[in-house]
Amino acid sequence: MLDVNKIRRDFPIYHSDKPFIYLDSASTTQKPQVVIDAVNSYYNSYAANIHRALYEIGERATDAYEQVRIKVKQFLNVPNTHSVIFTRSTTESINLVAYAWGLKNLSQHDTVFISEMEHHSNLVPWQLITEKIGATLNYIPLTDNGTLNIESLDQLTDQTKLVSVGHQSNVFGTVNSVNEIISAAKNVNAVTVLDGAQAAPHMKVNITELDCDFYAFSGHKMVGPTGVGVLIGRTDLLESMDPFMGGGEMINTVTLWQSPRGMMYHGNLKQERPISLKSSDWVPPLITSNLLEWMPSMTMNNLYSNMDWISFLKLRALPFMVMRIIAGL
Repeated sequence: MLDVNKIRRDFPIYHSDKPFIYLDSASTTQKPQVVIDAVNSYYNSYAANIHRALYEIGERATDAYEQVRIKVKQFLNVPNTHSVIFTRSTTESINLVAYAWGLKNLSQHDTVFISEMEHHSNLVPWQLITEKIGATLNYIPLTDNGTLNIESLDQLTDQTKLVSVGHQSNVFGTVNSVNEIISAAKNVNAVTVLDGAQAAPHMKVNITELDCDFYAFSGHKMVGPTGVGVLIGRTDLLESMDPFMGGGEMINTVTLWQSPRGMMYHGNLKQERPISLKSSDWVPPLITSNLLEWMPSMTMNNLYSNMDWISFLKLRALPFMVMRIIAGL
Protein backbone atom coordinates (compact mmCIF):
# COMPACT_ATOMS: atom_id res chain seq x y z
CA MET A 1 0.00 0.00 0.00
CA LEU A 2 1.08 3.55 -0.66
CA ASP A 3 1.88 5.60 2.44
CA VAL A 4 0.23 8.83 1.30
CA ASN A 5 1.27 10.82 4.36
CA LYS A 6 4.91 9.82 3.89
CA ILE A 7 4.79 10.88 0.25
CA ARG A 8 3.17 14.21 1.12
CA ARG A 9 5.98 14.96 3.57
CA ASP A 10 8.42 14.95 0.64
CA PHE A 11 6.60 17.89 -0.99
CA PRO A 12 6.97 21.39 0.56
CA ILE A 13 3.69 22.59 -0.93
CA TYR A 14 1.81 20.27 1.44
CA HIS A 15 3.54 21.64 4.56
CA SER A 16 1.21 24.63 4.81
CA ASP A 17 -1.19 24.92 7.72
CA LYS A 18 -3.96 25.28 5.19
CA PRO A 19 -5.11 21.85 3.90
CA PHE A 20 -4.14 21.35 0.28
CA ILE A 21 -5.28 18.60 -2.10
CA TYR A 22 -4.00 18.55 -5.68
CA LEU A 23 -5.87 16.59 -8.38
CA ASP A 24 -4.23 17.85 -11.57
CA SER A 25 -1.09 15.70 -11.79
CA ALA A 26 -2.08 14.51 -15.28
CA SER A 27 -1.36 18.10 -16.32
CA THR A 28 1.74 18.72 -14.20
CA THR A 29 3.02 17.44 -10.88
CA GLN A 30 4.15 19.13 -7.70
CA LYS A 31 7.85 18.88 -6.91
CA PRO A 32 9.47 17.01 -3.99
CA GLN A 33 12.18 18.68 -1.93
CA VAL A 34 14.95 16.58 -3.54
CA VAL A 35 14.15 18.07 -6.96
CA ILE A 36 13.96 21.62 -5.61
CA ASP A 37 17.27 21.10 -3.80
CA ALA A 38 18.88 19.83 -7.00
CA VAL A 39 17.86 22.99 -8.86
CA ASN A 40 19.29 25.17 -6.10
CA SER A 41 22.46 23.10 -5.88
CA TYR A 42 23.21 23.52 -9.57
CA TYR A 43 22.73 27.29 -9.59
CA ASN A 44 24.50 27.75 -6.25
CA SER A 45 27.45 25.41 -6.76
CA TYR A 46 28.29 24.44 -10.35
CA ALA A 47 26.38 26.51 -12.91
CA ALA A 48 28.32 26.03 -16.13
CA ASN A 49 27.80 25.03 -19.74
CA ILE A 50 28.01 21.30 -20.46
CA HIS A 51 30.33 19.62 -23.00
CA ARG A 52 32.34 22.78 -23.64
CA ALA A 53 33.37 24.39 -20.33
CA LEU A 54 36.96 23.22 -19.71
CA TYR A 55 37.10 23.84 -15.98
CA GLU A 56 36.11 22.01 -12.80
CA ILE A 57 32.48 23.06 -12.44
CA GLY A 58 31.94 22.61 -16.18
CA GLU A 59 33.18 19.05 -15.98
CA ARG A 60 30.98 18.47 -12.94
CA ALA A 61 27.91 19.77 -14.81
CA THR A 62 28.74 17.64 -17.87
CA ASP A 63 29.20 14.52 -15.77
CA ALA A 64 25.91 15.12 -13.93
CA TYR A 65 24.12 15.64 -17.25
CA GLU A 66 25.45 12.43 -18.80
CA GLN A 67 24.66 10.47 -15.63
CA VAL A 68 20.99 11.26 -16.23
CA ARG A 69 21.18 9.47 -19.57
CA ILE A 70 22.43 6.39 -17.75
CA LYS A 71 19.65 6.66 -15.15
CA VAL A 72 16.97 6.96 -17.86
CA LYS A 73 18.42 3.81 -19.44
CA GLN A 74 18.17 1.98 -16.12
CA PHE A 75 14.76 3.39 -15.17
CA LEU A 76 13.08 2.25 -18.40
CA ASN A 77 15.43 -0.60 -19.39
CA VAL A 78 16.54 1.15 -22.57
CA PRO A 79 18.94 -0.92 -24.70
CA ASN A 80 21.69 1.74 -24.71
CA THR A 81 22.33 5.35 -23.72
CA HIS A 82 22.76 6.40 -27.36
CA SER A 83 19.00 5.89 -27.72
CA VAL A 84 18.24 8.55 -25.09
CA ILE A 85 17.66 12.04 -26.52
CA PHE A 86 16.84 15.03 -24.31
CA THR A 87 14.16 17.44 -25.54
CA ARG A 88 12.03 20.11 -23.89
CA SER A 89 8.82 18.07 -23.60
CA THR A 90 6.80 15.12 -24.88
CA THR A 91 5.29 17.54 -27.40
CA GLU A 92 8.69 18.45 -28.79
CA SER A 93 9.79 14.80 -28.82
CA ILE A 94 6.83 13.79 -30.98
CA ASN A 95 7.27 16.84 -33.22
CA LEU A 96 10.92 15.84 -33.59
CA VAL A 97 9.86 12.44 -34.91
CA ALA A 98 7.16 13.96 -37.10
CA TYR A 99 9.48 16.45 -38.78
CA ALA A 100 12.91 14.75 -38.66
CA TRP A 101 11.58 11.29 -39.56
CA GLY A 102 8.17 12.00 -41.08
CA LEU A 103 9.16 14.62 -43.65
CA LYS A 104 11.96 12.36 -44.86
CA ASN A 105 10.11 9.04 -44.97
CA LEU A 106 6.41 9.72 -45.64
CA SER A 107 4.89 10.29 -49.08
CA GLN A 108 1.44 11.23 -50.32
CA HIS A 109 0.50 7.58 -50.84
CA ASP A 110 1.29 6.63 -47.24
CA THR A 111 -0.95 6.32 -44.18
CA VAL A 112 -0.34 7.31 -40.56
CA PHE A 113 -2.48 5.77 -37.81
CA ILE A 114 -3.13 7.38 -34.43
CA SER A 115 -6.09 6.90 -32.07
CA GLU A 116 -9.18 8.90 -31.19
CA MET A 117 -8.04 9.30 -27.57
CA GLU A 118 -4.76 11.11 -28.30
CA HIS A 119 -3.53 14.18 -26.44
CA HIS A 120 -3.00 17.13 -28.78
CA SER A 121 0.74 16.47 -28.54
CA ASN A 122 0.23 13.22 -30.45
CA LEU A 123 -2.55 14.52 -32.70
CA VAL A 124 -1.68 17.94 -34.08
CA PRO A 125 1.89 17.10 -35.27
CA TRP A 126 0.56 14.23 -37.39
CA GLN A 127 -2.28 16.36 -38.73
CA LEU A 128 0.23 19.01 -39.81
CA ILE A 129 2.72 16.56 -41.32
CA THR A 130 0.20 14.46 -43.25
CA GLU A 131 -1.47 17.62 -44.57
CA LYS A 132 1.91 19.01 -45.64
CA ILE A 133 2.92 15.81 -47.42
CA GLY A 134 -0.52 14.81 -48.69
CA ALA A 135 -0.50 11.55 -46.74
CA THR A 136 -3.59 10.04 -45.10
CA LEU A 137 -4.25 10.20 -41.36
CA ASN A 138 -6.48 7.45 -39.97
CA TYR A 139 -7.71 6.78 -36.44
CA ILE A 140 -8.07 3.74 -34.21
CA PRO A 141 -11.62 4.16 -32.84
CA LEU A 142 -12.52 4.60 -29.18
CA THR A 143 -15.09 2.22 -27.67
CA ASP A 144 -17.82 3.10 -25.17
CA ASN A 145 -15.81 1.68 -22.26
CA GLY A 146 -12.87 4.04 -22.80
CA THR A 147 -10.59 1.55 -24.56
CA LEU A 148 -9.36 1.35 -28.14
CA ASN A 149 -11.03 -0.90 -30.67
CA ILE A 150 -8.12 -3.24 -31.28
CA GLU A 151 -10.08 -5.14 -33.95
CA SER A 152 -9.70 -2.09 -36.20
CA LEU A 153 -5.97 -2.83 -36.47
CA ASP A 154 -6.81 -5.06 -39.42
CA GLN A 155 -7.09 -1.77 -41.35
CA LEU A 156 -3.28 -1.47 -41.27
CA THR A 157 -1.79 -2.19 -44.69
CA ASP A 158 1.55 -2.01 -46.48
CA GLN A 159 0.77 1.67 -47.04
CA THR A 160 0.78 2.24 -43.27
CA LYS A 161 4.18 3.73 -42.48
CA LEU A 162 3.73 4.88 -38.88
CA VAL A 163 1.47 4.10 -35.90
CA SER A 164 1.56 6.54 -32.96
CA VAL A 165 -0.58 6.06 -29.84
CA GLY A 166 -0.65 7.02 -26.19
CA HIS A 167 0.59 4.34 -23.80
CA GLN A 168 -1.90 5.61 -21.20
CA SER A 169 -4.74 8.10 -21.66
CA ASN A 170 -4.41 11.47 -19.95
CA VAL A 171 -8.21 11.66 -19.67
CA PHE A 172 -9.42 8.16 -18.75
CA GLY A 173 -6.24 6.66 -17.38
CA THR A 174 -6.80 3.77 -19.79
CA VAL A 175 -3.68 1.72 -20.41
CA ASN A 176 -3.79 0.83 -24.07
CA SER A 177 -2.98 -2.61 -25.48
CA VAL A 178 0.31 -1.32 -26.85
CA ASN A 179 1.86 -4.77 -27.28
CA GLU A 180 -0.90 -5.74 -29.70
CA ILE A 181 -0.66 -2.38 -31.48
CA ILE A 182 3.13 -2.65 -31.86
CA SER A 183 2.84 -6.22 -33.11
CA ALA A 184 0.23 -5.25 -35.71
CA ALA A 185 2.37 -2.33 -36.85
CA LYS A 186 5.45 -4.53 -37.21
CA ASN A 187 3.46 -6.96 -39.35
CA VAL A 188 3.20 -4.21 -42.00
CA ASN A 189 6.71 -2.81 -41.30
CA ALA A 190 5.33 0.41 -39.82
CA VAL A 191 7.32 2.55 -37.38
CA THR A 192 5.80 2.72 -33.89
CA VAL A 193 5.68 5.75 -31.57
CA LEU A 194 4.37 5.69 -28.01
CA ASP A 195 3.37 8.81 -26.09
CA GLY A 196 4.44 7.77 -22.59
CA ALA A 197 3.75 11.07 -20.81
CA GLN A 198 1.21 9.43 -18.48
CA ALA A 199 2.58 5.89 -18.40
CA ALA A 200 6.19 6.64 -17.43
CA PRO A 201 5.19 8.25 -14.09
CA HIS A 202 2.55 5.65 -13.21
CA MET A 203 3.88 2.21 -14.09
CA LYS A 204 7.02 0.22 -14.68
CA VAL A 205 7.90 0.67 -18.34
CA ASN A 206 10.30 -1.70 -20.07
CA ILE A 207 11.41 -0.28 -23.42
CA THR A 208 13.33 -3.42 -24.38
CA GLU A 209 10.24 -5.60 -23.90
CA LEU A 210 7.92 -3.13 -25.63
CA ASP A 211 10.24 -3.04 -28.65
CA CYS A 212 8.69 0.17 -29.99
CA ASP A 213 10.71 2.43 -32.29
CA PHE A 214 10.16 5.68 -30.36
CA TYR A 215 8.99 6.43 -26.81
CA ALA A 216 8.44 9.94 -25.42
CA PHE A 217 7.76 11.33 -21.95
CA SER A 218 8.16 14.51 -19.87
CA GLY A 219 9.86 15.30 -16.57
CA HIS A 220 7.24 17.71 -15.24
CA LYS A 221 4.55 15.00 -15.24
CA MET A 222 6.70 12.79 -13.01
CA VAL A 223 7.63 15.27 -10.22
CA GLY A 224 10.51 16.70 -12.23
CA PRO A 225 11.25 20.21 -13.53
CA THR A 226 9.48 21.83 -16.45
CA GLY A 227 11.37 22.10 -19.71
CA VAL A 228 12.64 18.54 -20.01
CA GLY A 229 11.39 15.74 -22.21
CA VAL A 230 12.96 12.48 -23.25
CA LEU A 231 12.77 10.78 -26.62
CA ILE A 232 13.98 7.20 -26.73
CA GLY A 233 14.57 6.08 -30.27
CA ARG A 234 15.88 3.10 -32.16
CA THR A 235 19.49 4.01 -32.88
CA ASP A 236 19.44 3.20 -36.59
CA LEU A 237 16.37 5.39 -37.07
CA LEU A 238 17.91 8.26 -35.11
CA GLU A 239 21.08 8.07 -37.18
CA SER A 240 19.06 8.24 -40.41
CA MET A 241 17.14 11.36 -39.34
CA ASP A 242 18.13 14.88 -40.30
CA PRO A 243 18.75 17.44 -37.52
CA PHE A 244 15.55 18.87 -36.08
CA MET A 245 17.17 22.18 -35.11
CA GLY A 246 20.54 23.70 -35.94
CA GLY A 247 23.06 25.18 -33.53
CA GLY A 248 25.78 24.29 -31.07
CA GLU A 249 26.29 20.86 -29.52
CA MET A 250 25.61 19.03 -32.77
CA ILE A 251 28.68 19.45 -34.97
CA ASN A 252 32.35 18.52 -35.08
CA THR A 253 33.49 21.27 -37.43
CA VAL A 254 31.89 24.30 -39.06
CA THR A 255 32.98 25.91 -42.32
CA LEU A 256 31.78 29.24 -43.61
CA TRP A 257 31.52 30.17 -47.27
CA GLN A 258 29.80 32.63 -49.53
CA SER A 259 26.86 31.41 -51.61
CA PRO A 260 24.36 33.16 -53.89
CA ARG A 261 21.93 33.13 -50.99
CA GLY A 262 24.43 34.65 -48.58
CA MET A 263 26.35 33.13 -45.71
CA MET A 264 25.85 29.39 -45.25
CA TYR A 265 27.06 27.08 -42.54
CA HIS A 266 27.94 23.45 -43.02
CA GLY A 267 28.45 21.00 -40.15
CA ASN A 268 29.12 17.33 -39.63
CA LEU A 269 26.98 15.55 -37.06
CA LYS A 270 28.83 14.37 -33.98
CA GLN A 271 28.88 10.60 -33.54
CA GLU A 272 31.15 10.13 -30.55
CA ARG A 273 28.39 11.16 -28.11
CA PRO A 274 24.71 10.18 -28.16
CA ILE A 275 23.06 11.55 -31.27
CA SER A 276 22.35 15.27 -30.99
CA LEU A 277 19.24 16.67 -32.63
CA LYS A 278 19.65 20.05 -30.89
CA SER A 279 16.43 20.18 -28.96
CA SER A 280 17.14 20.71 -25.28
CA ASP A 281 18.40 23.03 -22.60
CA TRP A 282 20.86 21.26 -20.29
CA VAL A 283 19.65 22.29 -16.82
CA PRO A 284 16.24 20.49 -16.68
CA PRO A 285 17.70 17.13 -17.81
CA LEU A 286 20.48 17.53 -15.26
CA ILE A 287 17.92 17.97 -12.45
CA THR A 288 15.96 14.93 -13.69
CA SER A 289 18.55 12.70 -12.05
CA ASN A 290 17.02 13.34 -8.63
CA LEU A 291 13.46 12.50 -9.64
CA LEU A 292 14.63 9.21 -11.20
CA GLU A 293 16.15 8.33 -7.84
CA TRP A 294 13.02 9.39 -5.93
CA MET A 295 10.37 7.72 -8.13
CA PRO A 296 11.26 4.03 -7.46
CA SER A 297 10.98 4.66 -3.71
CA MET A 298 7.20 4.85 -4.14
CA THR A 299 7.04 1.31 -5.57
CA MET A 300 5.67 1.66 -9.09
CA ASN A 301 3.43 -1.42 -8.88
CA ASN A 302 1.54 0.02 -5.90
CA LEU A 303 1.17 3.32 -7.71
CA TYR A 304 -0.22 1.58 -10.78
CA SER A 305 -2.76 -0.34 -8.65
CA ASN A 306 -4.09 2.96 -7.32
CA MET A 307 -4.25 4.41 -10.83
CA ASP A 308 -6.24 1.38 -12.00
CA TRP A 309 -8.84 2.10 -9.30
CA ILE A 310 -8.96 5.79 -10.20
CA SER A 311 -9.50 4.92 -13.87
CA PHE A 312 -12.43 2.69 -12.87
CA LEU A 313 -13.97 5.55 -10.89
CA LYS A 314 -13.63 7.96 -13.81
CA LEU A 315 -15.10 5.56 -16.36
CA ARG A 316 -17.83 4.03 -14.24
CA ALA A 317 -18.74 5.99 -11.12
CA LEU A 318 -18.11 9.59 -12.18
CA PRO A 319 -20.71 9.74 -14.98
CA PHE A 320 -23.42 8.56 -12.56
CA MET A 321 -22.28 11.07 -9.94
CA VAL A 322 -22.49 13.87 -12.48
CA MET A 323 -25.94 12.76 -13.59
CA ARG A 324 -27.19 12.74 -9.98
CA ILE A 325 -25.75 16.22 -9.41
CA ILE A 326 -27.47 17.51 -12.57
CA ALA A 327 -30.72 15.81 -11.60
CA GLY A 328 -30.60 17.54 -8.24
CA LEU A 329 -30.24 21.03 -9.73
